[in-house]
Amino acid sequence: MEAAAPVPADLLDASRAVQIGLWRWSPQGGWPRSDAAEAFEDAEAAAAGILAHLDERLADEDDVMSLYGLLLEEHPVNDDGVRSGWSVVDALKVWGAERRERPVEEAVTVSRALRPERVFDESTATPIAERGDPLLGGPQAAAEAGSLRTLQRWEQKGEIEPERVAYVAGRRTPLFRRSALREVRARMEARSSRADDGRFAASEVSG
Repeated sequence: MEAAAPVPADLLDASRAVQIGLWRWSPQGGWPRSDAAEAFEDAEAAAAGILAHLDERLADEDDVMSLYGLLLEEHPVNDDGVRSGWSVVDALKVWGAERRERPVEEAVTVSRALRPERVFDESTATPIAERGDPLLGGPQAAAEAGSLRTLQRWEQKGEIEPERVAYVAGRRTPLFRRSALREVRARMEARSSRADDGRFAASEVSG
């Protein structure tokens, strides 16, 4: 008699399908890693690579169809309760966009296999706060910095270093943490403000 799987089979199937789909688009190459934290990083990097060059991808019909299959194509459950595949939108419809904490256990009942079966109160499940600090590249990173030239200047002066460098369609794409970009921008704005205050004070003295 086999022990019940700690994770639903559907969730494993969906995770694997989406993970492999993103791996095909991954700028860093290599088979997706199995550790949960590393898989998260791989998916994050692949998504950043897609977004950084989305305009180019949308101009290629084959790329559009591939992205549609990964992200938006729906695979309804058949009469036997089986899906022909999984996409991101399929997973979102089943589990939503947020992981949820395990709900409170209501009772233990006897299952049809005559072994204890836990019953949970799903209404008590609450969202788990995820890391809201994505990797950004291309136009998204430039927008956080204020402009692409500003971002390039920060990097040249050593104010910021990319978290990693992706190569998408042969193009070097530095990827930065959003928090790092915002931290440098705040620091640069503070320096500029102090410099302005100093010039204003000097002009008062000279006047």
